[in-house]
Amino acid sequence: MANLREVGFFEKGCIGAEDVVLDAKIQRAGHKIFIDPTNVMPHRRRLPFRPYMKQMRNYGYTRMVANKRWPEIAEKSHTAIGFFPWLVVAAIASMIWGLSTGGAADGYWLTLSGEWTMSRIAFHLPGGLMAFYIGLSWLGAAIGTSPHRSIGTVFFAPLFVFLAHWAYGQGVNKAWREIRKTGGSAGVGNQIDDRVRTA
Repeated sequence: MANLREVGFFEKGCIGAEDVVLDAKIQRAGHKIFIDPTNVMPHRRRLPFRPYMKQMRNYGYTRMVANKRWPEIAEKSHTAIGFFPWLVVAAIASMIWGLSTGGAADGYWLTLSGEWTMSRIAFHLPGGLMAFYIGLSWLGAAIGTSPHRSIGTVFFAPLFVFLAHWAYGQGVNKAWREIRKTGGSAGVGNQIDDRVRTA
């Protein structure tokens, strides 16, 4: 408690990424953080679809704002996901172009035989990557440690993983735009949440 008082507890106005920011403040003060694997913190997930996606967008936004103010908490994976929405749009555009230029024609829909033209690659490569993404989502959900794991949650995992990546990436992009305009003051003082809070 003395250490928490020393660093001023949670950062004011920091709802998203408040835990990692608190860790950074404690470490900046010269103290060490340890992990207790028996300590469980439940997370409140919003219902599909709009509240859930809003929560994920907030996570992406607040994490990037926090990264700007606290560079030691920045992780490449949290930044890289900002490119996810752009990659999805590029993949869809590639498939449309490949389809419109004959990339799925000539009876080579699901075969590896035949000539691999640019239009065929443009159609099939994104499709293959999508299939890999879906398979990886299923695998992660099937072997994960979630106490809520069931056949249904595993089956729908690719949809919700996609929605989370898409929305988180939107939040990251929003933060990038604000940071370019305002520098490190992006998001300062904003309560980033989807609930009305009272004192």
